[in-house]
Amino acid sequence: MEILYYPSKDDFMWNDEICKILPYTDGQGIDIGCGGRSIRPDIKRVDIDPEKEPDICCSGDEIPLPDESFDFVVAQHVLEHFEDQDKALKEWLRLLKKGGYLLIIHPDINFTGAQLPPDKNPDLLAHPHNRHYHERYFTEFLSWINNRTHYGFNLANLGEAAPSWSFFLVLRKHKD
Repeated sequence: MEILYYPSKDDFMWNDEICKILPYTDGQGIDIGCGGRSIRPDIKRVDIDPEKEPDICCSGDEIPLPDESFDFVVAQHVLEHFEDQDKALKEWLRLLKKGGYLLIIHPDINFTGAQLPPDKNPDLLAHPHNRHYHERYFTEFLSWINNRTHYGFNLANLGEAAPSWSFFLVLRKHKD
C-alpha cells in the first residue's frame, strides 16, 4: 500500500485541515488512526486496521509505548470512532510530553450528517472499526472537551478546519 503524505494533490479538504495543525508539529509525533495517509513520513503511524500498514497495529486507546514519548499527537477524524472517548483522550495525553500538543480534527455533523447504521451501510459490515460512536456539532464538542481540562491540558487554539466539513482543536498538555 502506498502511504500518502501532506500535501495531497487530490484532496484539498485534507490539505485545508492539515494546514491548521502544521504549526504545532515540531519534533516527534504520532498519528492515531492514520489510515492511508499522514502529515509527514517521519511520524509514527497507529491504526487498528492492518491493511493500512501502520507502524503499530493496535487500538488507539491502548498504545504500547512509554509515557511522554511525543511532542505532538495527531487525531484526525478518529475520536468519533471510540465508544469510550475519555479513555482515548487520556491515552493520547499520556503519550504527550509536558507542553506537547494534541491536535484533533473532527467532522462537524452539521455538515457531514449522521453516519448510516450498519444495516444501511455495507462498508460498516466489512470494516466495523469505522463506526461512529459519537457525532457532534462544533459547539457540542467544545462543551465536551472543556469539561475535561482536569485531565491536564489547556485549549490552545480552535476553529474551522475544512470549510463546511470539519473543525480543529489544539490542546496543550500542562507543563507541570
